Amino acid sequence: QIDNACITLNIQNGDSYFNGDEEKIKSVINELVENSIKHNSQKADLQIQIISRDTVNPSGIRGARIPGSQKYLFIEFNDNGQGISPSRKDWIFQPMKTTATEGYGSGLGLFIIRKTLIQMNGYIQETGQKGATFEIYIPYTEEP
Repeated sequence: QIDNACITLNIQNGDSYFNGDEEKIKSVINELVENSIKHNSQKADLQIQIISRDTVNPSGIRGARIPGSQKYLFIEFNDNGQGISPSRKDWIFQPMKTTATEGYGSGLGLFIIRKTLIQMNGYIQETGQKGATFEIYIPYTEEP
């Protein structure tokens, strides 16, 4: 429980070893939680669910011409809040664009998340129909 939100973690890949930047992943999830709470501060029963599982060759992530298979850490973040209107979904990852009330957001949070994930060869998209849903894919890499 954080503020008005109840957060549920559903880790389906607890036995997997992900060789990646743990601090960056924590930062991404923290920013999504903070955004959800900020944008839904009037909702008394905000539910946030974070699901972690492994997936191989998710559709739309890798080009069809890339041979072989690639395992990804898949993190789904969703809430039962107000969501993001369809007219805003095209630009939410752009810098200096915010859906927050004036003075309550810089418009850099989702932009930084996207840039961070790109540096990790990852991908993020918003797919929510009710509430906000972010799908995050980060490829597994070999140990150094």
